Amino acid sequence: MRYYIGIDGGGSKTRFCCISESGKTLSECVSAGTYYRQRGAEAVIETIVDGIKTVTGGLDGELVAVSFGMPGYGEALPGDDVFLSALQASLAPTPLFAANDVAMAFNGAFAGGTGIMLVAGTGSMAWGRDETGRERRCGGWSELFGDEGSGYWVGRKAIELFSKESDGRIPKTAFYSIFKNFMGAPENEDDLSLVSGIEALFQSRAKVASVHRLLLEAAMSGDEAAAAVYAQAVEELFLIVSGMIRNMSFAGVVPVSYVGGMFNCDTLITEPLKKCLQSLCRIDFCPPVLGPCQGAVLYAAERLGNTEAYRRLRDGMLSKEI
Repeated sequence: MRYYIGIDGGGSKTRFCCISESGKTLSECVSAGTYYRQRGAEAVIETIVDGIKTVTGGLDGELVAVSFGMPGYGEALPGDDVFLSALQASLAPTPLFAANDVAMAFNGAFAGGTGIMLVAGTGSMAWGRDETGRERRCGGWSELFGDEGSGYWVGRKAIELFSKESDGRIPKTAFYSIFKNFMGAPENEDDLSLVSGIEALFQSRAKVASVHRLLLEAAMSGDEAAAAVYAQAVEELFLIVSGMIRNMSFAGVVPVSYVGGMFNCDTLITEPLKKCLQSLCRIDFCPPVLGPCQGAVLYAAERLGNTEAYRRLRDGMLSKEI
């Protein structure tokens, strides 16, 4: 038996999937994030190697390739080549293929076809390919000045909301007490004592992104200030997709797919965004056909150049999804 490993890397968590050449999912697991500029190259390589061991444990056969959807790939940042060379050395002699994690998600969402993939998880970004074969990305610049509409962005806005409510710049809402309780502060304690603890959250993108769940709790309870942050997130995600459409050439209906934890907020993110996009042009807003790990495996098969193996793999995965 021949099989592939597809890896969907991310800032908060990483998914591993072992898929046979016939398209059957053999095993899966989830591990820590694999954004090496956050966790360090050595820790990320160890995470990837351990994940591969987990999903291949007990399997007989040949590992054809490992395909890694790498956070931040393609941004020409110092250290990428060194990191990937070290990762390849750890996996040798198995070939390693790497591309941006959003590109891998796109590949799975449309099974090699055309459209726009919008990702809104810890970070945010869109990737697309039009009928002319042109590929483009939008967003995903940096958590310092981008990633609009993402879990990190919403978490940061939520913390800003807390500081404004604490000061009395705006009225206190349900979120104020929810966040203060999350930080473990007594109700009568001066909020300024929380500054060092809040700053410590910013040492981890995942921790800041997790604050959005507190804001979601408040928004679902009727907190208008919290709901307004999600409305801003919808506007930002709309701008990312509209920027893609403006700079690409789609004929007729534009297929738009999506992935990421923010889309678990159906009434606050997914449905409002769908309505906004429908006002822009004719949109087919639909969930992915295949997942990011499967998209990564398709990417590896394509890079290996075996057209028949690629077709068999894709058709096998699609038949199990339909």
